[in-house]
Amino acid sequence: MNRVLCISLLGEPDRADRNVFASIPDGSNDWQWIASRLRERGLEGRVELSGVDASIGETLPSPEDFDGVMVGGSVHNVNEGRDWQRRTIDWLGEWRQTGRPLFGICGGHQMAAVALGGAVDRMNGKPHSETAPVELTEAGRGHFLFRELENAPQFHFGHFDHVTRAPDGSSLLATYRDVVAALDFGGDWYSVQFHPESTAEGMVISWDGELAQDVMCYRDTPDGARIIENFLRGTGLV
Repeated sequence: MNRVLCISLLGEPDRADRNVFASIPDGSNDWQWIASRLRERGLEGRVELSGVDASIGETLPSPEDFDGVMVGGSVHNVNEGRDWQRRTIDWLGEWRQTGRPLFGICGGHQMAAVALGGAVDRMNGKPHSETAPVELTEAGRGHFLFRELENAPQFHFGHFDHVTRAPDGSSLLATYRDVVAALDFGGDWYSVQFHPESTAEGMVISWDGELAQDVMCYRDTPDGARIIENFLRGTGLV
C-alpha cells in the first residue's frame, strides 16, 4: 500500500481558529477531509494516508518515507515568508528531487507554483467564495485529472490570493474567471486553486466568519472527490 502524506498549511492559531474546523463533520484537518472523499469514492484503505500540520510548527518527515504528497489550503499568503512557509518550500524542493507525485490544493497550489519559480499575489476586489464551474483548456480536456468529468465540472472556491505567473514549463489545465484554476507542472506535480477535499457544508463553516454574506453560494458537488481519485489513480498511488 502506498503512503501518502498530507501537509496542512491551514494557518497559525491566531489566524485559523481550530475550534471552527473542529465543528466540520468530516473532521478538523485536511487529511481527515481527504479521507472522507476517498470513502465516497470507495477508496478507503487503498492508500495509507497521514498528515502533518506545518503551520503550527510540526516537523515535516523525511521525503523518503512517502510515495505521494498532498498540500492543503491556507489562510496565509505564501509571500508572508513565515518560518514554516520557508521550511515547507525547502521541503518541497527536496520532494521534487524524488520524482514522486504531488497534488496542491488552494494554498498548496500557490506554494507549489512559488516553489517552482512562479508568482502569487492578492486578488483585486472581493475574494472568490462559491461553488462554480471551471473552464477546461484543451490540455485540461485531455488530462487524466479531469477524466470522466463534464466539460464544466463544479468545485468549491474560497480564496483571497491567486497564481499570477505559472512556472516555466507548466501547462494550464483550467481557469475560473481570470484565475489559474489548475496546473500540470510536469514531473508528476499537479495543483488546483479550488477545494476538492471539502464539502459545501465544510466551506460554509470554514468561511462563515469572514464571508458571511457569500457562504450561501456553496452547494454540493461530487466532482471534488472524483478529481482526488483521478490524481491517485493517474499517478499510480492506487
